[in-house]
Amino acid sequence: MAMNMARRLDVIIFGASGFTGKYAVLESVKLLANMKWGIAGRSQNKLQDTLKEIGEKAKTDLSHVPIVLADVNNQDSLINMARDCRVVVNCCGPYRLYGEPVLKACLAERTHHVDVSGEPQFLEGMQLKYHEAAKERGVYLISACGFDSIPADMGTVFLEQQFDGVVNSVESYIVSKQTGRRELGAIHYGTWASAVHAVANMSEVGEIRRKLFAKKMPDVKPKLPERPTLHRSEHGNKWSLPFQGADRSCVARTQRFFYETENKRPLQMRAYISFGGLAEALAVSFVGAIFWLMVKTNFGRQMLLNHPKLFSFGMVSHEGPSDQSMNNTHFALYFEGKGWEEKLASPEDKYTTPPNKVIRTKVAGTNPGYGATCVALVLCARTILQESDKMPGGGGYLTPGAAFAKTNLINELCKNGFTFEVLSQSKLMKIEEVKSTVKTQRIAAHSHVKGLGLDENGVPLQMASGLVGQKDAREAAGVVVDLIKSKKMSGRALLLAGPPGTGKTAIALAIAQELGNKVPFCPMVGSEVFSSEIKKTEVLMENFRRSIGLRIRETKEVYEGEVTELTPVETENPMGGYGKTISNVVIGLKTAKGTKQLKLDPSIYETLQREKVEVGDVIYIEANSGAVKRQGRSDNFATEFDLETEEYVPLPKGEVHKKKEVVQDVTLHDLDAANARPQGGQDVLSIVGQMMKPKKTEITDKLRTEINKIVNKYIDQGIAELVPGVLFIDEVHMLDLECFTYLHKSLESAIAPIVIFATNRGRCVIRGTDDIISPHGIPLDLLDRLLIVRTAPYNMSEMEQIIRLRAQTEGLNVEDAAIQALSEIGSNTTLRYAVQLLTPANQTSKVNGRTQITKDDIMDVHSLFLDAKRSAKFLQEENTKYMM
Repeated sequence: MAMNMARRLDVIIFGASGFTGKYAVLESVKLLANMKWGIAGRSQNKLQDTLKEIGEKAKTDLSHVPIVLADVNNQDSLINMARDCRVVVNCCGPYRLYGEPVLKACLAERTHHVDVSGEPQFLEGMQLKYHEAAKERGVYLISACGFDSIPADMGTVFLEQQFDGVVNSVESYIVSKQTGRRELGAIHYGTWASAVHAVANMSEVGEIRRKLFAKKMPDVKPKLPERPTLHRSEHGNKWSLPFQGADRSCVARTQRFFYETENKRPLQMRAYISFGGLAEALAVSFVGAIFWLMVKTNFGRQMLLNHPKLFSFGMVSHEGPSDQSMNNTHFALYFEGKGWEEKLASPEDKYTTPPNKVIRTKVAGTNPGYGATCVALVLCARTILQESDKMPGGGGYLTPGAAFAKTNLINELCKNGFTFEVLSQSKLMKIEEVKSTVKTQRIAAHSHVKGLGLDENGVPLQMASGLVGQKDAREAAGVVVDLIKSKKMSGRALLLAGPPGTGKTAIALAIAQELGNKVPFCPMVGSEVFSSEIKKTEVLMENFRRSIGLRIRETKEVYEGEVTELTPVETENPMGGYGKTISNVVIGLKTAKGTKQLKLDPSIYETLQREKVEVGDVIYIEANSGAVKRQGRSDNFATEFDLETEEYVPLPKGEVHKKKEVVQDVTLHDLDAANARPQGGQDVLSIVGQMMKPKKTEITDKLRTEINKIVNKYIDQGIAELVPGVLFIDEVHMLDLECFTYLHKSLESAIAPIVIFATNRGRCVIRGTDDIISPHGIPLDLLDRLLIVRTAPYNMSEMEQIIRLRAQTEGLNVEDAAIQALSEIGSNTTLRYAVQLLTPANQTSKVNGRTQITKDDIMDVHSLFLDAKRSAKFLQEENTKYMM
C-alpha cells in the first residue's frame, strides 16, 4: 500500500454533479476537512456549478477543490481518476449499468472504493467476480455504504456487540416519519431507476448465489420463521411488510464472512418495513404489485423509466425531494435479537434449549435517502484511510459489517446525526409444557406418520410427513384421498400389495391423517373375524358401519351464557343423619343482551362438577335433557399477561334462552348399538348421549334396516349428512371364502364405505378352500373390483432415512455411524428388525454411561438378538436338539 500514500488526493467523489453526489460533497466539507479531496464527473461546467452551489449552502469557498474529468464510457479516464486518489467515493448509479467499470479501474490502480448500491445482484455479482482479486491486490471494495445497508448491517453488528452471549436471530423493522407538510417527489429518479433494474434482473441472484456460496453454512436452529406478508409489528403495533431492499442480503453476507474467517456461529435475520396505517401499507402493496408486473417486460420497464411520476403516484421526480422535506424525514430501525447466554465451543454444535435471552436495540437518524446515506458513505471512506489496521487484513469485496465491525465507525456515525442505542435487554421467561409420561411411553410403530407427504401438485416428496420413498404408492394414495374428499370413491376398494415391511399400513394411516378426524377411519386385521361370540359376517358388518359417519345437525332449546353465579342449595338429608344433600342449584347466566337466574335439578349439579364449570366460564344447558357443555373461559377474564393455556371464547350474543344448532358426528354402528338397548329420549342425539357399552351381541339385520330408514329420512330432511369413511383391513388374506363373498355383496350396498385392503402374500390358497390358488389369496372376482397399488422394498438409503426418523420420534440420540450400521443390518435382514434394535441399543448405551447410541451398541444388541433369517438357519443346523 505504499504507493497509495504518495497520491495527490485522499478521496475523490465520482458523480459529484448528480443528486446523491451533491449531498456527498456537502457532507465532505465537514467530514473531510483535514483531508485532501476532490470531485469527478464528465462535465467540467456541471462540476464547477456543483462546487459553487454547495459552497453557498456550506458558506465555504470550494473553488480550490480539485476537479477530475472521468466518464464511465471511457475506461482510461476512470483509471486516471483512480490513480489520482486513495479512495473513490462512487455516487454514479444505477450501479448495474455504471458501477463495474469504476470497480475495474480501482482494482487496476489499487485504489479503495465505496458506493451506495442497494442492488443485491450487483453486490453479490461483483463479490463473485472481484473478491479474490481485491484480496490479492490489498484493495477494499465496499458497497452498500448508504441507507442500504449501514443501519441494518452495522445495527446488527452493534446488537451482537451489546449481547453478552450468542445471538440466534434478529428481526428489524424500519419506521419512517415525516413532520410538517408531506410533499410529492420524495424519491429521486436515480433511486427509482436503480430499483427498476434491480427487480428486473432479480432472477440472476439465484445463479450468482449458487456459485458465490458453494460452501454450506451450519444448520442453525431454531429457525427464524417468516412473518405473514401483511402483519402488525411488535414495535408500535404497526402494519408491516417484508422489506425488499438489500438489508437481509447484506447481513447474511456479513455473517458468512465472520463464520468463514472467525468460525463464528451465524445468526438469522429478517427485515420488515412498517407504515402509519393499514391504508398506507395496502397502497404500497398495490404500487409494488404494479411495479413488479411491469418490470418483467421491456415495454413495462420503459414505461416505468419514462413516466416515473405516473406509476409511482407522484412519489418519484427528476428533481428529487426538497431540502426541507428531507430534513423533516426521520427514520428508525428497531431490532429484536434472541439467543443464549451460554456459548458453545463450535458453530456446528447444537443448543438443546430454546433461546433464553432477548435484546432490543434501535438505530435512528434524519433524511435516510440522501442525508444519512451520504454521511455514512463519506465516513466509510474516511474510516478506510484512518483505521485500515482494524479492518480485515488483505482487502477484498466486503460488506460494511465485515469491513468496519472492529473500527470506530459506529462512534463516528453517532457524532454525525445517527443514534445507536440499547432499548432493553432481558432474559426470556421460560415456559415449558409439561409432557405426559403416559403419552411418551405410547410410541407406536407408526407414530411418526403425519400424512402422505405430497406437494401442492400431488407429487410425493422423497421424505415428508413421516414417509420415505414409495413415491408411486403415495401418489396413488393421494389420488384416492382426492376421490374420497370429492365423495366419488364410496363403495370402491383399494388393495395395497407388497412384501413385508414396505409401508402398506403406514400409507393407510397416512390416508387417514390426510382425511382428518372428521372422516371415520376403522382399522382391523383379517383374523379379527374369527370370534366365538358372533358370526364372521357380523364382525365385518360392524366394522363397515363403524366406517360410515353421520353428521347430525339439530336445533335445540338451550340456555347459554357466561356463568355469573353458581350456588348449590343444601337441605337436611331426608334419610336422617348428620349429612346434607343438594336440593337444587342456582346458576346465573349472562349474555351481551341480558341475564337470567336458573334453578336447576341436583343431577345437573353433578354434570357441572364433572365439566369443572366455575364462575366466568361460558356454558350451554340443553332445556330438554339437562346436558351441560362447557365451551371455554369468557374472554372478559383474559388479561394481556395471562400465561394460562385456557381457551377463551367471546361472550355469547342474543338472549340467554335461545334455540341453538348442535352438530355431532356419530357412526352408523353407534346408532345400531344405541338402538339395540334404547333408553330415554326419542331424538337421535338423545339416543347417542345415552349409549352404554353393552355385552358383545349381534345386531339384527331388521334393526339395521330400520336405522337406515331413519338415517335416510334425516338426510332427506337436511338434518343429517352421510360421511363415507375408510375401512382398512390389514392381512386380508386371513379372510375366508365366506367373508370374501360377503364383502363382495357389501361393496355393492347403497351405504358403503371406502375399503382399503393390505396383504404381503403372493399367489396362495384362498382360506376356506383346499386347492383354489389366487393372487394375494383373494378370489379373482373380488380382485377384479380392486384398484391395486404396489409397494416395493426399501433401498439402503431409504432405510437410513426411516431409521433416522424413528430415532427422532423415540427421542434417541444416535451417531451417524450407528445409523449406517443399522441400515446395513436392515438391508441384510429386514427393516423392522433394524428399527427394533434402536431401543435395546439405547439401553446398552445408558448402561455404558453414554447419552448417544454408538455403532458398538448396535453391534452388541445385534449379536444378542437374532433376526428371522439367522434364527431359521440356527434351527436348521440344530434341528436334532429340539423336540419334534
